[in-house]
Parts: sequence; C-alpha cells; structure tokens
Amino acid sequence: MIARWLLLGFVWCLLVAPTPGAVGSCGDGELNEPVEFLYYCRNREELACVRKFLRKEISERERDECRWEAVDACERREFPSSCHPTKRAAEACLNALRSFDTLETEEQDLGECNTDALCRATPGEEPDGGGLAE
Repeated sequence: MIARWLLLGFVWCLLVAPTPGAVGSCGDGELNEPVEFLYYCRNREELACVRKFLRKEISERERDECRWEAVDACERREFPSSCHPTKRAAEACLNALRSFDTLETEEQDLGECNTDALCRATPGEEPDGGGLAE
C-alpha cells in the first residue's frame, strides 16, 4: 500500500513539475534581443580586471584602477554599427568570464567571447565599423 502511494506521488510530481529551464527563464524572445552595450562592456571589462587579479598578474590597487578605467572607457564606446550581439551571446561570454574553470584561459581565447560572436566590443580594440560614441 505504501509503495502504491509513493509511486502515485512520484507520477504526480512528474506531471505537475515545470519543464527543465522553465523556472526563472527569461524566454527566448528576450534573450534574442540585442544586448545593451554599456551593460555588456562594463561587466566584461570589470570581470577581465578581476580575473587578472585572481591570476596574480596585478595588485589589488591595480585591479580597482583597472575597473574604474574600464567603466570610463565603456562610457565613450559603442558597438560598431554592423554589430548587434544578442543578450544570449553576451551572457554566454559573461558566464565564461565569471567561471573559475576558465580563469587560466586568456579572455581573448574564450570561445564564448570571440570577436566573431561579439563584434569587437572591448574598449581596448579599434572599432571596425561604428567607432566612438559622439
């Protein structure tokens, strides 16, 4: 009798549970929209500074200066006019940068952050189309 109730409870959970990815999902439509440059740029460049610090390439003071300079540089930049990366592509890059599994990989070598996928959005690179914000 107990086994029957357990089986019934298990089947009920399978029937009423949300599908994988449904809890807290943003929806495909939103993820396919273009990402806001300032959001992407600031997060990417600040994460790059923190990664350098964690790899012991720069000091804590240099990390903080790097982060402020990155925020300032992003204010003066924009994506090239032919470039419209999606929120999905930007979040894939940012998640790769946040991961400790990729810490020893140089930022430019991360597949999720390659220039083809993200259209050369870093402040340190020369624009290939849109240029500086006016």
